[in-house]
Amino acid sequence: MNFQSMGDSAILREIGDRLKQVRLQRNMTQATLSDLTGVSRRTIQNTEEGYDSTLKPLIALRHGLGLLAQISLMLPEPTTSCLLWVELRGQFSTGA
Repeated sequence: MNFQSMGDSAILREIGDRLKQVRLQRNMTQATLSDLTGVSRRTIQNTEEGYDSTLKPLIALRHGLGLLAQISLMLPEPTTSCLLWVELRGQFSTGA
């Protein structure tokens, strides 16, 4: 799927649909997931339907569904750029 060609609303719907599919694959109801994560059933329903969601419930839902490991696929850990390295090095220089 090419997320770059999608609008924000379409991406939210796709994320919600994928979360719902995983929840159903794990034979979980929204109520069960709510009990497990502390996220309200209404928030789960809204997230699955693609409505705006903050990151906190999204992380809790991923945690409850065992999907935290894939966060690094969604947002890879950045590598240190040359500019950052030089900037950090300058902060620790003795200034001699």
